[in-house]
Amino acid sequence: MNMSNMINVFSATKRSRWVGAAMFCSLFFTLNAFAIAGPPPVISLQPTNRTVSLGSNTTFTVAVTSSSALTYQWYFNGAKIAGATTNVYTRTNVQLTNAGPYYVAITNSGGSVNSTNAVLSVISGSPPVISLQPTNRTASLGSNTTFTVTATSSSTLAYQWYFNGVKIAGATTNVYTCANAQFTNAGPYYVAITNVAGSITSASAVLNVLPTTNRVLPAPWVSADIGTTRLTGSAYAVSNLYTVNGSGASLSGALADQFHYVYQTMPGNGSLKAKIVSQSGTNVNGYAGIMIRETTATGSAFIFAGRQGNGTVVARSRTATGGSTVSSNGPSLALANFWVELLRTNNNISALSSSNGTTWVTVQTNKFTMATNVTFGLFVTSGNTNVLDSDVFTNITAVP
Repeated sequence: MNMSNMINVFSATKRSRWVGAAMFCSLFFTLNAFAIAGPPPVISLQPTNRTVSLGSNTTFTVAVTSSSALTYQWYFNGAKIAGATTNVYTRTNVQLTNAGPYYVAITNSGGSVNSTNAVLSVISGSPPVISLQPTNRTASLGSNTTFTVTATSSSTLAYQWYFNGVKIAGATTNVYTCANAQFTNAGPYYVAITNVAGSITSASAVLNVLPTTNRVLPAPWVSADIGTTRLTGSAYAVSNLYTVNGSGASLSGALADQFHYVYQTMPGNGSLKAKIVSQSGTNVNGYAGIMIRETTATGSAFIFAGRQGNGTVVARSRTATGGSTVSSNGPSLALANFWVELLRTNNNISALSSSNGTTWVTVQTNKFTMATNVTFGLFVTSGNTNVLDSDVFTNITAVP
């Protein structure tokens, strides 16, 4: 090999080493720069579509994870929104011209990422206005009654009626008819009315259901609502079956008496027995049973033996007018065999229960200072002022 060739080989080898060194340095600095900068931002929560009424405010939000400081820039229809440089963008006093796609560009030292588009839809017009509210109704048992609402709107209306806060299936016009009204249909009704601009809820209208005029109580029984009940109670007898319908939140405390009472006068010592045949409600604050009560005034001294909504025998008493109440629980009895008795002997009154009407178990005995003449009879409270329980009694025996 001549000298020239040797020099060329040496030079090539040297250049190769320099090139390799340069490539290594470039790769080193690139990796090092990436390690220092970190990865680009990662969006964990995208902005979502919004639909708002004309003139209202709305907000778009994005959530991002990042290993370095972030900058934000929001865009509308692809153009930067001046000053919109945080993770939240609020558009105030929205106009029709503000409708369209919004997104945000997020940048850190490792790069940048754009959110998905969130579309703002703007609704013109205004929510419905009710010009005629539904009104309270009273219906006879088995009859039909109708609630009506009238509303004005700049766009198509949708209706949904509710009973006791629960949607009524198929009740989707401005008129709702309760057909073949039963006692359990008594309570508050209202309607929600919606258009593209919003919705409005009507006032509640209460339906009271009463027995037909040919259904009455035999003398000397009379009946009345005790305390303030939202729904009207009632009672009637057919043969040996007594139906008592009652509302009310409770029957406890010093003055919290709300129930329907079917009663007559007990002139001194005596007893009352009854069998509870059916109970429509299951509320644990609801009761069907029998009661001895000094007067029909709220807060009067009383003792009752009854069936709680969950099936338990309960005896409760207030030994003095305006006093507190004391409760005792007895066994749980099936409705087919649910008997209760109250026995007054001078100042002592006992509450008893039985599964057959023959063998009795004392649930509570208390001492009272009631007048000689007191009231006694059947009672029902639903445990809810918006609900009317309909309960049935039979085999009623009053002595004397």
